[in-house]
Amino acid sequence: MMPYYSRNGIVIYHADCRDVLPTLTAVSVNLILTDPPYNVSAPDIDLPGRKAMVRDFGKWDENYDPKRDLELWDRVLRQGSSVVAFTSCRLFGKWWEGLGTRLVPQGFDAWIKDNPPPHPRPVYVNAIEQIVWLCKAGAAHYWGGNGYTRNDIYAPSPSGRERTEHPTQKPLSVVRKLMLVHSGEGDLVLDPYMGSGTTLVAAKSLGRRAVGIEIEERYCEIAVARLRQEAWVTDEECYDPDADAKQGTLLDDAPARAPILMR
Repeated sequence: MMPYYSRNGIVIYHADCRDVLPTLTAVSVNLILTDPPYNVSAPDIDLPGRKAMVRDFGKWDENYDPKRDLELWDRVLRQGSSVVAFTSCRLFGKWWEGLGTRLVPQGFDAWIKDNPPPHPRPVYVNAIEQIVWLCKAGAAHYWGGNGYTRNDIYAPSPSGRERTEHPTQKPLSVVRKLMLVHSGEGDLVLDPYMGSGTTLVAAKSLGRRAVGIEIEERYCEIAVARLRQEAWVTDEECYDPDADAKQGTLLDDAPARAPILMR
């Protein structure tokens, strides 16, 4: 399959990821970092005198089953590599099932929004998005954190110059932190649900190779435009692996990038 974009180790395919994944080289990927469907779509809410609250993301956000993707991802992942996926509470249990002894759940992160949007009804405002972490068995997994790497990441939702038209865009600062913890320089990062290309922008700025797959061409166009920029907003928020340690006592003196053996 011909790439939609290919430059300096960053490749984009405009297609359904389930059509592209079987064509990728087996056992080649160091990290899958992605934002697949959440199964949370609902009717939009009309707000008098204001723009409607968008909750209907389209057919792609219906009936998603992580296991179908995990089967495809298992083929391309190296032993000891990680899957880091944004998800919702509705799907967390399915992710946690993993693939038996092949792709094993290791833990989770939470993106905590500094600026969650208000809700017009008497319910909790959604200020947290879950991030699940699985590893492929067979080798030590890469760990770029330290002995006190917390699993809560505080950041505002994308706004201003960082914001694109993609309805579920994630902050570049959050994706960068996850990429630094779970991959090394020169590693190959795969995003099967690329969207507006935040994973690829993070990979380019951090010296990783990357493959992104996106079914909607308008988002491929946005991703290419972002990759062609020379600088990105929020780069000053690049994750410092020592920053978390300042909030508490280190649990050990292991080197910042020492791998930890899977159990």
